[in-house]
Amino acid sequence: MAKLQDLATVATEIARDTDFLYGIRSQGGSPETFQDIKVPANVLDIGTIYDFGMSFSGTPDTALTLGRAVVGSDIVIPVNFARSFGWVTTNPAASFEILLQKQTSGSPALETVGTITISTAGAFSFVAAGASPPADIEIAAGTRMHFVYEAGGGSPLTPDASIFDIDIVIGARVR
Repeated sequence: MAKLQDLATVATEIARDTDFLYGIRSQGGSPETFQDIKVPANVLDIGTIYDFGMSFSGTPDTALTLGRAVVGSDIVIPVNFARSFGWVTTNPAASFEILLQKQTSGSPALETVGTITISTAGAFSFVAAGASPPADIEIAAGTRMHFVYEAGGGSPLTPDASIFDIDIVIGARVR
């Protein structure tokens, strides 16, 4: 038990170890007396949130990398890209596709892990690449993520002159 002199100065404190979340709560209705509580961490399974993203200002005119991010922790992107969002200032004239690709340290090769599509109404959809059925996407710390626009993929490349300013956040959690 701990006696607290000034309840107003107490912030909720939660420390996490491998097995338990710890916190404090009032005991017996007294604002000065608190008791430790211990909750198994797997009950909440909150994980640590890890978001990364990119912003591109202007109109992309050819095939190019719109943005990159280096991931600082081992993370998992949920198969349904939960908590992933996008914003576009001016909508594209046709569906606009961006590949989410990963590049592991020391390798020049890029592997597509997902596709982000922006509709003519400005709606974003996120789809995992690969396995059927798709699975969570595991990314190792130190991996460089690329957001790549391929300008229609045809030959010659046909850029979308309408789209303007793109922002994307990929929601993930530390594993």
